[in-house]
Amino acid sequence: MVNKGLKITGTVVDKSGKPLANVHIYAYGSIAQQDPNSSPLHFVSNDSISDEEGHFQWSGIQPNAQFSIHISSQRSTKELQKAGPFSTDADLGAIVVTPELK
Repeated sequence: MVNKGLKITGTVVDKSGKPLANVHIYAYGSIAQQDPNSSPLHFVSNDSISDEEGHFQWSGIQPNAQFSIHISSQRSTKELQKAGPFSTDADLGAIVVTPELK
């Protein structure tokens, strides 16, 4: 059976808790190889854009990966927070985006 990876979900909100639509959000991170002398494998998840209710979803995240959550706009890319490792599907809850990051 092929491992399809994990599903990670969350909701992008502003400081007052209002959902934010159309925010480009992605994960960048690494997963350790079996050999402790090897360099970690780096990955980038599926990019996602939050829906009208601020929800986003990534699929295919490797189990036990550690990653940082980023958003990007036409002006810049910002790291918001660290997440993982996860061994099962997970909901990250609310990801707060301040006005200067949008």
